[in-house]
Amino acid sequence: MLKRFRKIGKENADNDRFNRLSRDHQADAIYHQKCSVNFRTGKNIPIGGTPEQKRKKQGRPDHTEANTAFLKTMDYLLENEEDQLTVKDLVHQMTQFCGDLAYTTVHMKSKIKTHFGDEAFITDVCGKPNVVTLRKTASVLLQEFHQSQKTSDPETEKRDIIKTAAKLIKSDIKSMEFSRAVYPSPATIASCEENIAYLPDSLKQLLGGIFSEKDCDLKVAAIGQSIMQATRPRSLIAPLQLGLGVQMHHHFGSKFLLDTLYQLGFSSSYKEVQKHGVNSALQGDDSPQDLEGRCIQHVADNVDHNIRTLDGHGTFHGMGIIAGITPGYNHKTIVQRLNVSLDDIKQIGKIDLHQYNFDRTSKLSLKFESLAAQQSGALPDNISLLCSTLWPKKRIGWSAMCNLVQDGAYPGKSTIVFLPMIDLEPGNLSCIFSTMKFVCNESFKYRANPMLTFDRSSRCYVVPTR
Repeated sequence: MLKRFRKIGKENADNDRFNRLSRDHQADAIYHQKCSVNFRTGKNIPIGGTPEQKRKKQGRPDHTEANTAFLKTMDYLLENEEDQLTVKDLVHQMTQFCGDLAYTTVHMKSKIKTHFGDEAFITDVCGKPNVVTLRKTASVLLQEFHQSQKTSDPETEKRDIIKTAAKLIKSDIKSMEFSRAVYPSPATIASCEENIAYLPDSLKQLLGGIFSEKDCDLKVAAIGQSIMQATRPRSLIAPLQLGLGVQMHHHFGSKFLLDTLYQLGFSSSYKEVQKHGVNSALQGDDSPQDLEGRCIQHVADNVDHNIRTLDGHGTFHGMGIIAGITPGYNHKTIVQRLNVSLDDIKQIGKIDLHQYNFDRTSKLSLKFESLAAQQSGALPDNISLLCSTLWPKKRIGWSAMCNLVQDGAYPGKSTIVFLPMIDLEPGNLSCIFSTMKFVCNESFKYRANPMLTFDRSSRCYVVPTR
């Protein structure tokens, strides 16, 4: 009992001492509200001899299986970085490794930045959000190069310089943004300046220092784009490679030739060229909406496609139609890279057929007049004699004949627009009648008089307006 009373007395003395100190210093003392409440209530006061309770870590707890799956996913990214993988694709890949333990999209983006640092940047490319691209900056590559210089062997040093230069050029190529959603335009393919501008500066400097010719821009652009296509085979379509593939397919139609050039790295594949063809057909007509200052003339002739059949029958023999617009214009239609089906082509590549009825169409009052050549002076009297003597004997070319007849300024090169075909015998009257109806409707869109040239008589007919 005596010990108990002594203990109580000691506690009371401590309390009196605390109260006295509080009264003496309350004027100039400042206490944290939380500390004051804990002290007065006796809560969260550490007891001597016991360790302080550890604070709980904030954020997602570490999981060994998830970390292992994340590292495997990063290895997958390194192996397939040319495929323009998105953060969502990497989350899906991690799900295959660890199931429900896979990170969310936001956490995956944060982990990628932490794992790779400045070597990884996430952007939106070709309409795909959060595309992950890996690269090494020039400073990092040069630092690695200087750290590797531990030998005085000239050959080893030369190889290290070449390897570092290759890494720098590859990093520049990977840093560029390309789109596979659309194909390069014809103007881009035909322009040497735009093809040179397609290359990164480091690659242009390398190839420019290798070639010894003075005028080698086209070769630099062609070989440079081949290197870029080999570096990123799934994320870009080089303009010159596509143009060469389309040109070779147009002249030779050989799958073997295109696949050989593709394997050598000089051209797009046969499959890609075919895909470009059907997508170009799907875009339809890109004629200018206003033909002011231009002349449009339609030309129709037979089209043959000799399909290989067992009996030789069943080949295509129809009516093809083109439109020549003078002076020409630059094609501005953007050809999208889509998965086109045969039904899609059928929807835009058709012409309405009209049955020819002589009793009904013969009642139309049509008056055909010969077209006089439009020129400043009178038509020379010897043109008829010149045509009847020199032209049948091929003593003068058609271009020279036109130059003799036509005076004035040269209007410029024409642009040819390809129009749908008619799957009928070209000599069939219904086929000819349907062609004329189609040409009339096309010309009326531009508020122009229809002019149609057929091959047999080589004459130009003007169809009166409605």
